[in-house]
Amino acid sequence: MKLKYLSIFPLSLMLATLTCLAQSQGKPDSFPPARKRHENSISSTAGNIRITGDTLSLNFTLFKYFPFISATVNGRDGWLMFDTGAQSALELDNKLVSLGEGLNPSSGFVSSGQSYQTQHYPTVKSIALDNRLFYSDAGPVSGHDFSYMNSITPDIIGLIGYDFFKNYLFKLDYQKKRITFYRNTPKRQRRKDFLFREKLIATIDFELRKLPNHPVIPLIMGRDTLAISFDTGQLGTLTLTEETKAQWMSSGMLSSQPGKRQASLDSLTLPGHIRLTPGSLVLTPPSAAQNAKKAIGITEKNSITLGFALLSQYKSVWDFQKRKIYLMEK
Repeated sequence: MKLKYLSIFPLSLMLATLTCLAQSQGKPDSFPPARKRHENSISSTAGNIRITGDTLSLNFTLFKYFPFISATVNGRDGWLMFDTGAQSALELDNKLVSLGEGLNPSSGFVSSGQSYQTQHYPTVKSIALDNRLFYSDAGPVSGHDFSYMNSITPDIIGLIGYDFFKNYLFKLDYQKKRITFYRNTPKRQRRKDFLFREKLIATIDFELRKLPNHPVIPLIMGRDTLAISFDTGQLGTLTLTEETKAQWMSSGMLSSQPGKRQASLDSLTLPGHIRLTPGSLVLTPPSAAQNAKKAIGITEKNSITLGFALLSQYKSVWDFQKRKIYLMEK
């Protein structure tokens, strides 16, 4: 059946049901206590749900290996995953958040094979993010049932994606649990103030294929051709042909226990002699990843998506306009 609209989630969300039983990274007991409105809060009325201003910092909390920002939407408290793999500015759980009547129903999928029905909503009455960013009568947003992600946290009410920070760089700091957004301007590109007082480890150049929010790096390793991508919404995934997997296991490059979905990749060298330690990755069958890879434009049979296992080793700055990811000492 031909779909009018297709909502595509990143590989971690696509695999959430399969992988979220991995070790917890420290789940908070409840929502943050009520606080006075932040003195540097920003309000927006009757507009798009996007960042404004020159810079903005939002705090996040880790559930397992997923970054979540506290939110109140139409009076409902909960958590929004910060997910570069999702393109929409805001997607909400329309079973938990009162959004009114949805329009233009459509279908989406996750790469683990699940599908869901999406509704579209022209405006949301009130949104508060981290008690410092506020929206009234803003939109549009999409909504669907997020219950398949309850194993991460039953209090998830949606996610924040690429369109929220479009035209901004952002710095992701897992140690301080903070995301800082910088308006991407020619002056900022010259000054690079987002790197002030940072110890730069590597600058990674990437390309964009079919989607504007999925960095991809083509890589040749011996006889193997791989696509390397990056995504904040997952631990990290590895999709290999059986031949490549057997070769990597035999050489000692890849290790995993029989019957386990996770494997460890000790090292990965990117173009420019950038040597990384990807660490723990979720093994994903090619059949489960094919829809997401097709949507992103990954035609390589072998692919690696680098997420929390790698990103948490560094501070990182993501610049989609210049197609660069900077890794700094954390």
